[in-house]
Formats: sequence, C-alpha cells, structure tokens
Amino acid sequence: MADILCPNCNKRVSENASACPKCGEPITEQTVFESKEKIKKVRKKTRGFVFVIFICLVVIVAVNKFGSYLEDKEPTKPVSQKVEKQKLILGFDAKDYMSRFRVQASEMNLAITDEKHLSGEVNDSIEANVGCCAYLEVTTTKTSPAKVVEVTVSLGGGDGSTAAAAQKLLALATLIMTTQPGKDSSYRGQILRDLGFMNGKLPVESKAIRGDYRYRVLNYPGMGLMIGVDRAQ
Repeated sequence: MADILCPNCNKRVSENASACPKCGEPITEQTVFESKEKIKKVRKKTRGFVFVIFICLVVIVAVNKFGSYLEDKEPTKPVSQKVEKQKLILGFDAKDYMSRFRVQASEMNLAITDEKHLSGEVNDSIEANVGCCAYLEVTTTKTSPAKVVEVTVSLGGGDGSTAAAAQKLLALATLIMTTQPGKDSSYRGQILRDLGFMNGKLPVESKAIRGDYRYRVLNYPGMGLMIGVDRAQ
C-alpha cells in the first residue's frame, strides 16, 4: 500500500482511501495516477554536483551533532501508559506527547512556535514550527482524551548554512526521542542510516520499522522532505 498526497490539503493519504481523512477530499483513480507520476519524476530527476556536496555536508554535521550532543544526555523516561490496540493508532495521549516533544526540543535548543490545534472531519491535528526549518504535524483522534494516530515532521527552508542543516536533523532526532524515549544515540543513529540519510544524498522514499513503530521518508516535489511515524502493521 503506497501513500499519495491529497490534492487539496497535501496530507499523506493511502492510495486505497476513498477520501482524505483530514479535509474529506475524494481520492479518485486520477488523483492516485497523478500523484504517482510526480513521484516517478522525482526518482528520475538527477541531482547536480553542488547538491551532492551540500547533502554530504548535512550528513557530516548531522553525525557529529547527533552523536556528540546526545551521547551524555540522560534520555527522558517513558511515560507509563496503556497503548490502545486499535490498528494504525500509536496510542499516545496527545497532550502528553506534545509535552514530551517540547521538552526534547528544548534540550536540542529548538524553539516550538506558532502551535495550533486544527479540527478535521475524521481526525484533528496539532501543528507547530520546530526551530528554523521543520514543521510538526501530530494527527490525533477526535476522542476525549485525544490519542496520537501518526506524527510527521517536514524539513525545508533555512538559509543553507550548516546550522540550518543541523537543526533539521535535530528536529528528526526529537521526533525519534519523543516517540521512543529511553533509546541511546546509537539506536537513533541506526534509524537514520536505515532511512537513507547516510548515503550522501537525500532519500526519496524509505522506511524503517522499530518494534511497534514504522518510520517513513517521503520526498515530493515542491513539498520537501517528510518523515512520518505511525504504528507498524
């Protein structure tokens, strides 16, 4: 089962869905075809020498920053909770997840700004800017209390500096640390490697499964790089 982008709100949605779970936009065969054609063009698009050099620089900065900054950090203790067995739902309490994300982001010197709570037809969401170059979207159920369905961090923007590149990778590290607290830096680094961040270029589409969690990378034209985590099937 592949994911496509909703043509109305750009949320990731299954190609087998009849409508977007966020905005209700109908998902037709034409929608699926057009989205897949865009993905094929991305995969065939060649990257210039300058771009490759930039990505190599991102990897070098990320490895050093990710390893040295976190090596001596005491990981946040996991919150005791009963995870729901409902398929495709992470099960975290949404309020608690956001609280832990803020703590981890603060330890990374990443500011959480412009946080907003949005209501959709099927699911609600909590969205916010993370640092200079990342955007967080936490999709939640409409129950009370709300439970986390999936989390997405979109990486983009910045001034092209090594500092901006480091902030992008630290935002990704924050996602992993909040979702799986208590894991050491080597564990998080292996997830980055499995997702393809250490190959000298940006991954187009990849996934890594860790226990109950599935991490996915999607790279769409005009949308930047999106890293999502949901419940492994």
